[in-house]
Amino acid sequence: MAAGAPGIAEDDPFALEETGGGTFVATIAPRLATGRPGNFFMFGGSGMALAARAIQRHSGEPPRWLTVQFVAATPRGERLALSVERIAGGRVGSSC
Repeated sequence: MAAGAPGIAEDDPFALEETGGGTFVATIAPRLATGRPGNFFMFGGSGMALAARAIQRHSGEPPRWLTVQFVAATPRGERLALSVERIAGGRVGSSC
């Protein structure tokens, strides 16, 4: 949910901006980062939480299982794009 949406605080570090086509963008807030001065980057668990929120917003269902592979560190303050694609759907769940 975007900041300002019902039930979401303006300073929500997990706020996502929906840009269309299953793509969401998040700015890596200081509370979501670790590291040393000059080299702060996103916690892996923060990335998973952002991915879970993007999946839920796109599919309308919370993820039941989630795995993520990070190919590089995302620096604090950078904008991270998350793309969600529904590749299969059934009676009780979907694969995104």
